[in-house]
Amino acid sequence: MHIKKIKCSNFKELYFRLEYLAKHGSIIKNTHESFNIIAEVKSQNDQTALSQLEHLIHTDPVDDEERKNIIKQMHEAINEFKIDNTYTRRAVYCHLYECDTKYLPRCISLLQFYYRQNKLHMNVYFRSSDIKRLPYDLYTLNNFLSIASKELNMRMGKIFIWFASCHEYLK
Repeated sequence: MHIKKIKCSNFKELYFRLEYLAKHGSIIKNTHESFNIIAEVKSQNDQTALSQLEHLIHTDPVDDEERKNIIKQMHEAINEFKIDNTYTRRAVYCHLYECDTKYLPRCISLLQFYYRQNKLHMNVYFRSSDIKRLPYDLYTLNNFLSIASKELNMRMGKIFIWFASCHEYLK
């Protein structure tokens, strides 16, 4: 298993660095092999994130419906700060879907919010990530942190992302 660590100052930089890895064979194309990436990126206000990524974002109605569902369920994780305390480690949202008789993790499987160094940070676990869909995912993740920060009246921190499998589907 290969692990790459990437530290970026914004989402556009992260996307283009991952795209570069895809073009130069570091990201697996159309395969079940795993390539792991750990990324750290500074969050931005919504407008800055959108301006960096909007020309790269391609969505469909299913994406927006899923996003709304996550936001609704994400509030349960945010409530942990209100119930427990500011330094809780239990503000976690697991994103699952029902398949036959069991629940399976979606591509973005886990979000964890935590307050450290006077900022709200977010850990994200991608079970699977397609590089072509990543701009939409990055904008959405930044938006989730923005929503949580505003609701809790906390400053936005960093987003730490673990990509268990980062790939590019060729069509």
